Amino acid sequence: LLSIALLFIALLVAIVIYQYVSTTENDKVCSTPGCVHASSFIMQTMDLTKDPCQDFYQYICGNWEQTVSVPKTKPKYTSFAMAADENNKRISKILESNSTTVKGQESETVKKIRKFYRMCLDQETVNRLDLDPLKQLIKDLGSWTISESSWDEQSWSIEETLIKMNLNDFTALFDSGVTIDDKNNTQHILAFSQPSLTLKSPEEYNSSYPKYKELKEAFLDFGATIGEFLGSDYNQTRLKIEEIYKFEQQLAEIFVPKEILRNPKLSYHKMTIKDLKKIFGNWINLDTILKKILN
Repeated sequence: LLSIALLFIALLVAIVIYQYVSTTENDKVCSTPGCVHASSFIMQTMDLTKDPCQDFYQYICGNWEQTVSVPKTKPKYTSFAMAADENNKRISKILESNSTTVKGQESETVKKIRKFYRMCLDQETVNRLDLDPLKQLIKDLGSWTISESSWDEQSWSIEETLIKMNLNDFTALFDSGVTIDDKNNTQHILAFSQPSLTLKSPEEYNSSYPKYKELKEAFLDFGATIGEFLGSDYNQTRLKIEEIYKFEQQLAEIFVPKEILRNPKLSYHKMTIKDLKKIFGNWINLDTILKKILN
């Protein structure tokens, strides 16, 4: 039995070696123009004079800065950003052409996107409409004390406001949507997640770092300027914007750190809607929001 087993193993090894040797170089290596171009670019950005065992980063990225021209508008530039720029150039070419034909067929998608694109470039209409669309949006969302005095606390509903904001693609206090269950990819579940703040990170609200103080002043000045455009007094508006900043500062203190959100095990808390409502408490009617948003 041992002899037979050894012969069988030897036969398998022989087959594997034969398959490896008989495979031609062309079968193993992509030699299309796209592959050749990509390979050439990668080789140019590497520093092959460095020992990867001693300095792997320099070996892989040593010639990146010498090879790639970083746009002056970018604080950082990676291969992903470069690919995005290339895609944007191709999309722009499609949008600026008059043809709506894709692979020999008329495309309704291209027609709609081009129409939207040209509306954005219609500066004459934008100037004519002035602030009217913004004022209408504020009114649709339930008014704003900074831009008008008609806001009524008694008739205002946080549920209706959150619903309107969600339908306009704004997320406030929490974000929600349908996603795949991380522990069962055959099912979809309703997921709630942490939204973003006006500033980039929670640390920027609660740090004595000088640059963050500059960010706060810029935050207040920007908000006051918008209020002034909408017809409010600059100084009075700035005081109200500071109240908004302080509220976001309080939210930042209870934000879950990014390193926890990036860990699926630490950010996965599956429960029923009933249990979630207990966590939310009585300050908001979650059923009303979910029925309107999810239909």
